[in-house]
Amino acid sequence: MKTGIIVGAAPLGKETELLKRLLLTNDDEHAVETGCPCKTNDIYVVAADGGIEFFMKEGIKPDHWIGDMDSVTTELKGVVSNQFPDLKINSCSPIKDVTDMEIGIEDAILNDCENIYLFGGLGGQRTSHTIANIQLICHYKNKGINVKLFGEGKTAFVIKGGEVKKYTKSDKGFVSVLALSDIAKGVKIKGLFYEYEGDLSNTYALGVSNELTGKPASVSLDEGILLIIEETK
Repeated sequence: MKTGIIVGAAPLGKETELLKRLLLTNDDEHAVETGCPCKTNDIYVVAADGGIEFFMKEGIKPDHWIGDMDSVTTELKGVVSNQFPDLKINSCSPIKDVTDMEIGIEDAILNDCENIYLFGGLGGQRTSHTIANIQLICHYKNKGINVKLFGEGKTAFVIKGGEVKKYTKSDKGFVSVLALSDIAKGVKIKGLFYEYEGDLSNTYALGVSNELTGKPASVSLDEGILLIIEETK
């Protein structure tokens, strides 16, 4: 299975360097800069609408450019065509029932991606799109597809009953643990500043703004779905 990388138009912040390492080396843990903007065969890369500007700036051609192009000028389209003359493009109507990000995820799935990184999926001018992206990662988790959101110093992903998210003593920052299902049963938060065992409800934000403390930590649950948001200090 491949890893899918989808880049939207929202600001990336610190995630820009991680994204470049992934695109250049396909290794987010032991990346070594090669100085050569070429991808490996193990990732599939999609530019969603205005996300194409990142690729133009870095001189890296994505595999596919999709979206309704409502944030792209006619002039920019011409520049893209000159820079990437053989780029595969799917321009759809802005009158549609799905977001550009969902179109990108479906495209990645059709190209054998089981794990998907969505950059530019958090923050930006339209909060509604951030919320929609959180709903998307929950929707695809139920289909067995792992989607992780990156943007503006934050990451977000979901875990289901029986899964465990582990942290090492070198991990730093804030960790919010929020229920997406009506009730997340048997939640265990260990090693964070506030430890907890019990159930969490999606109508009460008890798990917001916890903090890593320089020791191993973990978040798990028995039933339901949890949203985990990681934020740098």
